[in-house]
Amino acid sequence: MGLGGFGGGVGAVRFLAEAGAKILITDLRSEVDLRSSLAQLDSSWPVTFRLGRHDAADFRDTDLVVVSPAVPRDSPFLTVAREAHVPLTSEMNLFWERHRGRVLAVTGSNGKSTTTALIHAILTAGLDGRCWLGGNIGISLLPEVRQIQPEDWVVLELSSFQLEDLAPLKPRPDIAVVTNFSPNHLDCNSDRTWRRTWGTFPTCLPHKVTLKT
Repeated sequence: MGLGGFGGGVGAVRFLAEAGAKILITDLRSEVDLRSSLAQLDSSWPVTFRLGRHDAADFRDTDLVVVSPAVPRDSPFLTVAREAHVPLTSEMNLFWERHRGRVLAVTGSNGKSTTTALIHAILTAGLDGRCWLGGNIGISLLPEVRQIQPEDWVVLELSSFQLEDLAPLKPRPDIAVVTNFSPNHLDCNSDRTWRRTWGTFPTCLPHKVTLKT
């Protein structure tokens, strides 16, 4: 639900297609709006499309709904899926459940992408092993998840929306970097939701935490 234009939707489609799933991409945006993401899809993948609208039946008659972080969690179509007992997940949740690497997670309200990119560049220059970059920075690592080894480092940028989705999994990164906190995205999240998301974040923290001020 929601192909989007930031990489995660395409990554999820590629991963699921290569796993043999039959996929329906449904997005409120038009083919013209999504042309950049659509151009990245392989025509051999078993994918059908419903663009410019959603259909409630699509959320009842399916085995799984992969939800973009940009989709409001009070969407009536997600309510249809929940009432039909269809599991909801996200591209990041699929990745987190399957990866085997060591994770350095970067989150916060501002400065995440710059901090994430800098950390990845430093680790890449200084480590002998592999270091992966992904997450909200616009790179999906889900298609490469099987290549990530236990000794590899994964530098992930995580948005507040991704953290909210990940909360049921109780993620424990090896290192967490928090840039700062401020009430952003209140157009999508109420102040109460924002406080709840960041309020549960400490339960996901490892022993090593850096607060960047």
